[in-house]
Amino acid sequence: MEMVVPSNWMMQGYDKPIYTNVKYPFENAPPLIPRQNPTGLYTLQFATPENCACACRYRLIFHAVESCALVYLNGHYVGMGKDSRLPSEFDVTPYLLTTRTNSHTPAPDHDNILEVIVPRFSDGSYLEDQDHWWMGGIHRSVELICVPDVVCISDYQVDADMHGHIKVLTYVNRNDHDHASNSGSSSSSVECTVKCEVFSDVQTTLHGGMKAGECIWSCTRQNVVLPSSSNNAAVPILMQDTIRGVQQWSAEVPNLYTLVVTLYHGGDDNVTTTPIQVESTRIGFRTVEMKHLDDHPTPNLAINGAKVVICGVNRHEHCPDKGKVVSIDQMIQDCCVLKQNNFNAVRCSHYPTHVSFYRLADLLGLYVVDEANIETHGIQPMGRLMDDAAWRPSVHRRVLDYVLRDQNHPCIIAMSLGNEAGRGENLRTVLPLIQQHTLQNFIVMYESGGKLVEGTGKTELTDVICPMYPPVNLVKKLATSRDVVGDDFASDRPVILCEYSHAMGNSNGNLHLYWNVFWDFENFPRAQGGFIWDMIDQGLRCKIGDKEHFNYGGDYGEEVHDAQFCINGLFSPDRVPHPAVSECKTLQQPLDFRLVGYKQGDSNISIQIINRNLHFVAPSDFLKFEYSAINEAGTVETGSCKIEGDVISISLSRSKVSTVKWLNVEGRLKEDYWWAKSDHVLVESQFELQAGEVAKCPMLPAMQQLMKNEGAYSIVESASSLCVNFSDKPVLTVCTKTGNILTFDNMLSNLKMNYTRAATDNDRGGADLLMGFVLPMSVVNTYGKIFGDKFFSYVHHWRKKGLISGELQSIANEVKHEITSTGVTITVNSETKKKTALFRQTIIYNLSPEKVLHISIKCFPTKDLATVPTLPRIGVTFEHNYPTDSENPSIEQILYCGRGPNENYIDRNTAARHGVYSYKFADHYIVPSECGNRTDVRWLNLANQAVVNCGDGEDMFQFSVNTAEQELIHEALHTSDVPVAGDKVFVNLDYKQMGVGGDCSWFPCVYDEFKIDPRQKSFEFDFTITPCSP
Repeated sequence: MEMVVPSNWMMQGYDKPIYTNVKYPFENAPPLIPRQNPTGLYTLQFATPENCACACRYRLIFHAVESCALVYLNGHYVGMGKDSRLPSEFDVTPYLLTTRTNSHTPAPDHDNILEVIVPRFSDGSYLEDQDHWWMGGIHRSVELICVPDVVCISDYQVDADMHGHIKVLTYVNRNDHDHASNSGSSSSSVECTVKCEVFSDVQTTLHGGMKAGECIWSCTRQNVVLPSSSNNAAVPILMQDTIRGVQQWSAEVPNLYTLVVTLYHGGDDNVTTTPIQVESTRIGFRTVEMKHLDDHPTPNLAINGAKVVICGVNRHEHCPDKGKVVSIDQMIQDCCVLKQNNFNAVRCSHYPTHVSFYRLADLLGLYVVDEANIETHGIQPMGRLMDDAAWRPSVHRRVLDYVLRDQNHPCIIAMSLGNEAGRGENLRTVLPLIQQHTLQNFIVMYESGGKLVEGTGKTELTDVICPMYPPVNLVKKLATSRDVVGDDFASDRPVILCEYSHAMGNSNGNLHLYWNVFWDFENFPRAQGGFIWDMIDQGLRCKIGDKEHFNYGGDYGEEVHDAQFCINGLFSPDRVPHPAVSECKTLQQPLDFRLVGYKQGDSNISIQIINRNLHFVAPSDFLKFEYSAINEAGTVETGSCKIEGDVISISLSRSKVSTVKWLNVEGRLKEDYWWAKSDHVLVESQFELQAGEVAKCPMLPAMQQLMKNEGAYSIVESASSLCVNFSDKPVLTVCTKTGNILTFDNMLSNLKMNYTRAATDNDRGGADLLMGFVLPMSVVNTYGKIFGDKFFSYVHHWRKKGLISGELQSIANEVKHEITSTGVTITVNSETKKKTALFRQTIIYNLSPEKVLHISIKCFPTKDLATVPTLPRIGVTFEHNYPTDSENPSIEQILYCGRGPNENYIDRNTAARHGVYSYKFADHYIVPSECGNRTDVRWLNLANQAVVNCGDGEDMFQFSVNTAEQELIHEALHTSDVPVAGDKVFVNLDYKQMGVGGDCSWFPCVYDEFKIDPRQKSFEFDFTITPCSP
């Protein structure tokens, strides 16, 4: 069979992918591997390229193979490579069929036969227990290169700082150790010349097009003597200088230069004019250091002398169609969407990524924390292999190899020893080796500290305190308390969270609380941001008929898996941003805005720009500012802002200023950049210019309220319903058994109380979930009964009481009605229960002569709910008969005044601005759950058929609209399981809904201020529904 390379064979129909988070997909007994070990056997027949000179050494490079590669060329064993995320390089000169070595021809025309054995698992797999898919194959490119025969450049390192100081360390090796060269025998010494140059080249395309620039620095070292090749030791050649007038590199202004290192034969008198080897790389002049800033007693991580707050995200390499094979275009897309949304940093989780990604980060401007391909999360205790001397060579090799490969990239601001591998002697002993083998003094950022489950992020193995998933209060404590480690290691270090705000499904609540700390330089100067987990949902595309969804763990019938824990990205597998991305963008924006000296009614408004995280470019250099003045009916006026220094000036029309409720300010890009087009909104803010009562929905031209009709109301009672007729036509029907509205004016049906929601992944997170990873659920439930279930998931507590979508029923105890001059009033006393009553409620339906339905609700949680940590929601739900001419209704016909335009919740709505919006119904999360909510809603217009307004109180409401019932969404495992209703949508009107949480997804994490307390005596709310003519 033919196999595409690079690829994972699972993505070509052979074997199956396996996803695990912690556990190994085989028996955990290092270094043993399973007997049943799927293995790929690759064979390639190829001719040696004609343009390869005879006097060369040939090197075969596999840029990444999982789990290992055993390489044979023309029947000869060449070698083996085990790090599945780094290149394995082999000298194949003795085995390659060329004009110099053309014996033992294995096939006609002197073709070479390359054979590679790729076992799916090896002993190296124990060091690669990352939270990702296990996929075998040659998943990065393979190349054959040639280097000079006698001497060659084996490596070169560069250190270029912000002041223009440059050091270039070049290693030159003898390459003729197994034969006599044209220059003489391998036992004699050889002279060579090395020349280093820096050019001001300009890159013209994202794929590498260049415009040549001037040479701004040149240095030559002649008479470099290489002793006999029997020694075979590399000769280091150091050149250093100061280049005046260079432009610094930063994520804000990523200025790059080209370093060229050229090798010539000979010394002073006999140097050749033709180079025998030329190497080049893009470099940036920047300084990364720990520095005391503003006379503060503790240091910060500083870039070019400035404290930079890290707005970061963790990034796995993932493609929904090709697995671990990520194209250059996808890497470009990744970098661009991050820059567009105010991310300035990426952590390579949890391995060195493809080299092209670093080049793009250099070019586009992203700070990178690079990471060794080491994780032993499934080993208990976690750090056991790190204290086992037998594993030391493997650990050291993995760390040093990736550092040496990536060290010249200016984007890299820190190196990591790995992830969740504990703390041990193998890691302690590799730290000094990094400094010995590199020119730069790299900052190390490594979290794991040897605890049974997670590390502390504050050991002697890290220069930065970098814990995982601390709650906000712990971040404050870490950023203010003195850090003491051991008896002889004490320091106050910057705090940068290596992972936080777990983006699993509908998540990332509480994020604003973290950023309140990160931007509070006065009280928490050591807090410098963090890396959200993570960027991309690692779902694999699955097509079934005309339907499509993304698969996750367990969908391939694998016995060992961790379900949807790979679905925890801010972006879908296709890089479509989830709603939480807008929250990240706003909270991370480098500028803040402050209204200066405003008094209500002023038409001339001044806004101060607060520069929080731009250090190397002025806002006015690349941003233009615009404003929009709005109220509850829509936009009042728009215009451009004037800017002088750090002050924005806006002049509103005097005739309109009294109608303006909110003022929006946006900073847009002035011109095109690699990562975004001009007019892209990078920063924004909203100011409330006048307070007041909650406004009602305006009378829009397309809708007219049905005013008083002729005729009188009448009521028809039956055994199970009470029907209010108007001129002998039914208007309102109430079920006397449940107290629910069956129909209202032919556009609304099945209105009932709603206390549940389709559970999110965070709702399901708790001690029961953690134990469920390793124990049967029957054992978990028994544990909860014996030792208590306080820290079990919200869903666990809801299920105990029956507070689950589809399990509750309403029973009306009393239904009364009366007709007065103000209309018809129906009073319902009911209870909502499963086995026992969980809520009791009094509902009053008042139908006015204008057919305006006023609904007033007072509900009382019962004592049975006292042990529940929070109620999901308090509100009503109903079906809306939606006008449509197609199979998929355009929900954008729904208008509302509230926070938008994207989905938002009470613990995730900082980015959601007040305004009038068309309801944009987002795609379901990969694992369907509660979605689509809007907060602080003043009015809702349902396709000009009905208007929902707040009641007489000041409280605004929340709402969401979906094409499927809540119960079906709750039970669905994939988006393809969610039916489309067609001419019907389901509307939730909520007095309150709890937040979504987000600190982590394996422990209850909604903060108290975003919960609904079931011990509160009662909840009261009201709203009106007004039918309208189209």
